[in-house]
Amino acid sequence: QTTLRQPWFDFLNGKTDIWDVSYRMKAANGEWVWYRDVGRVVSKNAQGKPTRLTGTYTNITKTKNTEVKAQLFGEAFSQIKDWVLILDKNKKPISANKAFNDEFSTTRSQQKLNLSSLIRQLGYSKLKQHLRLLDGLNVDENWHGEETLITPNRGKHPVRISVNAIGNE
Repeated sequence: QTTLRQPWFDFLNGKTDIWDVSYRMKAANGEWVWYRDVGRVVSKNAQGKPTRLTGTYTNITKTKNTEVKAQLFGEAFSQIKDWVLILDKNKKPISANKAFNDEFSTTRSQQKLNLSSLIRQLGYSKLKQHLRLLDGLNVDENWHGEETLITPNRGKHPVRISVNAIGNE
């Protein structure tokens, strides 16, 4: 491919002083490998043409693969029809999927669920009970139970709750 040719000539001709590109190449074994090159001009001649460049190149295949997986998981997360809510280690909501937001948001513009919203859904005493339960879970432990929730869209109805504690910040 020639997609790097013009940016490289622009860099060599002094149109840019920084070289920062990511690209992939097919290795001899047939696998695609991603690289990132970062460089800069450290000296130029009297005509302004680079005479000395310095930089690095790094195999970023693992990073790219992780990015692709994260995008796939993100898309799958948003499409799950079950309600999914993710809390941080302080039990504050940090993410919820579309199904959860659609059910628990009182308006289309309300996409953030906060602690006061949870209190309205569960009631204060039930929320405290569930927060104590969360405090008792260790990494890789889970809890399942049933609860009656009041949601803006469907009113009062029973649901099955599944809580999984994961060991990531």
